[in-house]
Amino acid sequence: MNLDTIGTFSQQLFFGNKDFKEEILPEAAAAVLLKQSFREVDLKYFSNYRKNIPSGTLDRIKNVISHYKRLGISAQRLNEEAQLLSDSEKLKALDISLIYERYSIKINELKLFEIGDVYFNLNNLSPDEFHSAFRKLYPDVDLIVIQGFDEFTSPEIEIINTASNIKDTRLYLELDYS
Repeated sequence: MNLDTIGTFSQQLFFGNKDFKEEILPEAAAAVLLKQSFREVDLKYFSNYRKNIPSGTLDRIKNVISHYKRLGISAQRLNEEAQLLSDSEKLKALDISLIYERYSIKINELKLFEIGDVYFNLNNLSPDEFHSAFRKLYPDVDLIVIQGFDEFTSPEIEIINTASNIKDTRLYLELDYS
């Protein structure tokens, strides 16, 4: 029996499908890359922090960006949504979108990934590539059981939907509901 979270399942499928070594971005490296990104973009709302951003603020922005990635929200979409805001909220969202975009470029260049990046890339595989990656890791599996969840992000739903279409495999989904 193979037991995985949706995150580890996705990582195994994605990383098992590639010819080169890739890895999840370590927290320490994320902090360094985010701090570099902060210094490299033209900020308005966070302009006072350009040279020395407090670690608490850096952590909060890192968590916001990681959360957006898990939800499938890109830097470009955040920028578009920021246009609908006003005053300081708009400036803050625009700054975060700039930092997010620069940060994403940096981690892509290093071939490092956060879980949201894994979801994005896995969802960009063709159905045949997804099927092949699944069969490579789980050649004899004919039943996928998903239990213990009460909500999914849009990228997770796409992964589950694609997994449900794997030939000769059934998918059982049990939602916790109280």
